[in-house]
Amino acid sequence: GIDVGVDGGTHTIEVSGNTVESNLDTNILVTASGAAVVELHIDDNVVNGGALTTVNEGIRVEFSGGSIMNDSSINGNTVRNHGGDGTQLLFDASTVNTLEVNANTMDFNARNGLNFIFTDSPLNDLTIADNPSFSINGADGINFDMDNSNITGMLIDNNGFAPPPPPPP
Repeated sequence: GIDVGVDGGTHTIEVSGNTVESNLDTNILVTASGAAVVELHIDDNVVNGGALTTVNEGIRVEFSGGSIMNDSSINGNTVRNHGGDGTQLLFDASTVNTLEVNANTMDFNARNGLNFIFTDSPLNDLTIADNPSFSINGADGINFDMDNSNITGMLIDNNGFAPPPPPPP
């Protein structure tokens, strides 16, 4: 898989155009802590889990310790067949400023297609739009768990929840 971590400082991280197959751990993992300021782009990747029995996420983003996400995107990814969430975004004592989650397909995951978990973390300007499919997931297509976190400016629009085509062989 792909594992990128930063602790403090200002960073631009781009994870784009990759194919990641059947990793038993999280396939794409990005972590930020220590007041890091990050512009993150996870775009146009194919992430196939290969099995629903291993609890893992296709894409996992973890921000903690006062880190800040600015002008970021998770767009155009295909995330399927994971034992956990297709994409999981965890924010603990962090700030999110402008995040777009658009044009993704997140199907056949044992838990949620897209799972946001916020603890003591404000969210400013989130767009979840034009995703063709959040279907056949074990729980929700899109899930929010918010604990002591405020949302300012959110758009969820034009997302598909109809049955997708059969999973790849």
